Amino acid sequence: MKATLIDIYPESKVLECPECGGNMILRKSPKYPHPFYGCTRFPYCTSSHGAHPNGAPLGIPGNSETKEWRIKAHAAMDPLWGRGDKTTDKQRKNYRRKVAYNWLAFQLGIKNVREECHIAMFGVEQCKDVIAVCEGISWSEMEQWYKARQAQLAPRNTPRKGKMPRYY
Repeated sequence: MKATLIDIYPESKVLECPECGGNMILRKSPKYPHPFYGCTRFPYCTSSHGAHPNGAPLGIPGNSETKEWRIKAHAAMDPLWGRGDKTTDKQRKNYRRKVAYNWLAFQLGIKNVREECHIAMFGVEQCKDVIAVCEGISWSEMEQWYKARQAQLAPRNTPRKGKMPRYY
């Protein structure tokens, strides 16, 4: 029996197409290694949306205007943390991305960075806000903000009560 995409990608869902209101389902393409969501009304509707390697949707599907603004927001944000920089190692790039998105969440008033601060979840207005706050900021300013913020949030060293432990 041939495995279906739902069997292979258990995190897949049926999404609502933002363009025509139809269903978007997980699809595979010989051009790309990862699955994507495509409208079931293809070829009449060519709307598509990205998926994680496990089949989960990458954010919230957007119409063509939203997609255009998301691309512009990524163009403003990604160079700040070094996306596409082949000279930076993966560990350093992950650190830079974490710093950048923590800074962005703070600027936009987003409380839950991991769950809510993804450009793929933003609407047109939030994308415009991303572009505005990224204008004129540098990586070093972001990192300086992050280190100061970490120092603010770090627990204070309080003296122990009672006897100090003995070390042999």
